[in-house]
Amino acid sequence: MHSRTIAFSLACAAALALVACGGGSSSSGGTSFGPPPTTPSPVPTAAPGQTLALSASSLSIIAAGATAPVTVSESGYSGTFTVDAGACNGLATASPSSATGPSATITVTAVAAGTCNIVISDAAQQKATIGVTVTVTQGVIQ
Repeated sequence: MHSRTIAFSLACAAALALVACGGGSSSSGGTSFGPPPTTPSPVPTAAPGQTLALSASSLSIIAAGATAPVTVSESGYSGTFTVDAGACNGLATASPSSATGPSATITVTAVAAGTCNIVISDAAQQKATIGVTVTVTQGVIQ
C-alpha cells in the first residue's frame, strides 16, 4: 500500500508541475521563451494637411558661380528632405543633398547656361520642384 501512496503522490506532483508551466501545450497562456517581439521604428510622415513648400518655385541665375538660396519647409515634419538635382547635371548644383525638416535652406549654384529642374521630396513622397534657368553672358562690355 505504501508504494501506491508514493506513486499517487508522484502523479499528483507531475500533474501540478504541468499545470503550473502551462501544461506543455501550444496555448498562449504559458510562459514564452525567446527574444521579445520587435517594434518597427516609425517613418517620419507629413502632419495631416501639411504640404511641402518652397520659398521660390523658379530661379533665374545670371552668372556661372552665382548662388541662390531656396527655403524648403513643411510644418510639423521632422524627417529628411531629399534634394535631387540630377536633371541639372552640368548646369547647376544643389547643396546639401538632404536636410532635416521642418525647414531647411538649399543653395543652388549656377554652373553653365541652360534650364533644368531640382526636385525636393519628403519621406511621404510629397514633391516640390524648383525650375532653374542659368544665363551666362560672355564678352566685354565697353
